Amino acid sequence: MALTARRSLAIGAIVAVVGMIVAGRPYVTLYDGVVPNEPYRYLAPGPGQAGEPSTTTISVKVVDGGNDLVAAATSETEPQAQVFVIPQGLALVPGTTQINVSIAAVVPPGPQPTDGHIAGNVYAFTVTNQSGVPISAKAEAQASIELRAPDPGTSDATIERYDGSAWRPLSTTAAGASELFTAVVTEFGEFAIVLPGAAATVAPPGSPAGSSVVPGSAVASPPVAGPPATDGRATLTLILGALAIGIVVLVAAVALLPSRGRRPPPGRSIGGGAGRGAGSRR
Repeated sequence: MALTARRSLAIGAIVAVVGMIVAGRPYVTLYDGVVPNEPYRYLAPGPGQAGEPSTTTISVKVVDGGNDLVAAATSETEPQAQVFVIPQGLALVPGTTQINVSIAAVVPPGPQPTDGHIAGNVYAFTVTNQSGVPISAKAEAQASIELRAPDPGTSDATIERYDGSAWRPLSTTAAGASELFTAVVTEFGEFAIVLPGAAATVAPPGSPAGSSVVPGSAVASPPVAGPPATDGRATLTLILGALAIGIVVLVAAVALLPSRGRRPPPGRSIGGGAGRGAGSRR
């Protein structure tokens, strides 16, 4: 029985190793930090750029005559546009029973700003009551909007609001990640990130001489081939495989060893009869 059990153990170990080999290398999910941002989505994408930016619309309750917390954001990772207003931070018009908040990318109104160029999309932030009447924010509420720049390397930018005739710069601060910027507002409307200088004019790859486009920030460059990335999982697979093979060999060796007979207990002969003492009498 003991020999049969050891052989079964050896066969089981061999089957397990074969199963691991057939199934392929083990992949372990690693949660090692910040999720990288997806590419910026443009309302009017240029060559190599992603399109179809998301929009968002929420309804906010009226509580004790004022607004509940306002927190709305587009669905990209990281969101490209967000708005935050603390409870009781909106200046509600009489008769307001519901607050509607929406964020959407829109066609840029009017010309480019005189102090730079728009980077990315223009976003319309709309806050109205159930009748469509615009609602503003109280100055002391420090209501804020947040915009994401298309280029992750952007470290200095200004959020500007279009007032119906021109772009007006707002006091802007970085909001954590280098490409996120925030500004405190009292009036909602159309906002954009503005970078200094003129918009870059880049000819798309393969375009005829003299042709060019003015993208939201810059035309995406074609990917450049580089050396293949090393895969640490391959090393892990080799180590685990070698360890598994060593275990199988050890188990098989133990299982195939001949079974040793048990020694008879003291005072009993090999034949099973009781041994006679040296001084026993007939």
